[in-house]
Amino acid sequence: RVAAACLVLLGLLAGLWFLWPTKPNPEALYAEYYASPAIPEQMGLEGAAILRAAYADFEAGAFAAASDKFTLALTDSSLEGRSLAQLFYGLSLMEEGQTEAALQAFEKSDQHPEQRDWYTAMLYLKTENWELLKPLLQRIIETPGHYFAPKAKALAETIE
Repeated sequence: RVAAACLVLLGLLAGLWFLWPTKPNPEALYAEYYASPAIPEQMGLEGAAILRAAYADFEAGAFAAASDKFTLALTDSSLEGRSLAQLFYGLSLMEEGQTEAALQAFEKSDQHPEQRDWYTAMLYLKTENWELLKPLLQRIIETPGHYFAPKAKALAETIE
C-alpha cells in the first residue's frame, strides 16, 4: 500500500512538472520571430555608393562594417532613403549588442513606424526587457491594420 501511494504521489508530481508554466526562452523566440527586412533596391540612388555598401555589408552579416558605413551615409543631409537607412543602422547596432544606440537609431526611422515598432520589440525581446516588450506588443496589436499585429499577438500569447 505504501509503495502504491508513493507511485501515485510520484505520478502527480511528474504531471505537475510537465504542466508547470516555464519561462519563455528569449533566444528561441528571437530566432522564431526576427527576420531582417528586405534590402531596398539601391540602383536609382546617385552618389549613394556608401549606402549601397552599407546594405551589402548588412546583408552579408558584417554588422560592424555596416553600422560604420551607415554612420557615414547618414551624415549626408540630402540622403535619399534616410528613414530606412536609420532602421537598418539600428538593426546593425542591435546585432552588435549596442542596445541604446540601436533604440536611438530606431526612433529616427520616422517614416517606417510599423517596422520601427516591430524591431524595437525584437530588441526588447533579445535583451529580455519584458516590462517594455509587453506594452509595445499590445500597442502593435491594437493599432488598426498594423502589418506586424499577427506576429505581435502570437508573441504576446507565448510570453504571457
